Amino acid sequence: MKKIIFLIEAGKKVGFGHLGRCLPIYQAFKKASYKVRIYVDSDIEKIQILNNKKYEIINWQKKITNVYSIINSSDLVILDCLSISKKNYNFLLKNSKKLLIIDDRDSRIYNNNEIIADWSILSEKKTHSGNCDFIRGAKYAPLRDCFKIKNKHKIRNKINKILITMGGSDIKDIILPIVDKLKNRFLKINFIVLIVSTFKDQHKIKKLKKVSNVKFIFSPSDKRMVTELRSCDVAIATGGHTIYELASLGVPTIHFLAHKNQSVAEKWKKTGFTYFIGWYNKKKFIKKISNAILKIESPKKRKLMSESGQNLVKPNGSDLLVSKLAKLI
Repeated sequence: MKKIIFLIEAGKKVGFGHLGRCLPIYQAFKKASYKVRIYVDSDIEKIQILNNKKYEIINWQKKITNVYSIINSSDLVILDCLSISKKNYNFLLKNSKKLLIIDDRDSRIYNNNEIIADWSILSEKKTHSGNCDFIRGAKYAPLRDCFKIKNKHKIRNKINKILITMGGSDIKDIILPIVDKLKNRFLKINFIVLIVSTFKDQHKIKKLKKVSNVKFIFSPSDKRMVTELRSCDVAIATGGHTIYELASLGVPTIHFLAHKNQSVAEKWKKTGFTYFIGWYNKKKFIKKISNAILKIESPKKRKLMSESGQNLVKPNGSDLLVSKLAKLI
């Protein structure tokens, strides 16, 4: 039985996006009868979304030699992190039988027989460089099982409900200022706000909880999250991995960028699925969200957005990725 390991970083400082997108790949490998384990460099001792998964919290970024024997005995090492030192990267290259890099940002030049997975939007149009194997295209975007739904999204005549999510974390503390402004601007719209367990400003939430058109949902289960997303007419989200999940469900999305590593997500504006409003720290940012809601009010417009999203993202992306990888290891 071939052995696959993940080296990931996740936590309060870096968020949980990398971990969240690797879990469907983990599950697809398990389903294909591979031996799989996750090693997480984290500032949190216990990670809820890893319940019932084979994982270990280990500081591999600071001391890569901690995972030497694990790397050396694995058939494939999958690396997904914001950054890695040159020293650590060279260590992985030297000691891995096969190294897969999940990189949707083109953050380095590859020429050492690595496998590069890049499901960023329109990545299939990029030119290959280096002596590597590239797996590119949004069809390989890994989705959790709960998002593997083929039904079309229901488009209502009016926007009655909007869901606001920052994905796995809200490092920039953006979500509450958005809610605070929109709740008054759109009194007839109900706002559903997804809050993750690492959220800091609980006292601010208590104030907003009393507002009639705002509902908070804390650390929802996969099933609850999908139910809430499908019940909404529009979503407001950052450019992280959540955008692929929204596209798969066909939920028309207003999106913006909140982190440096999300800049590649700007290309979503070319697909017709999202209404892009730019960076969170620019002037009149929240006013741009308000304007975007008005711009996509038309059910015809939202129907086109919904269909564009579902045409781009396939529900079996993780299976397609694992099938491709099986031929390379």
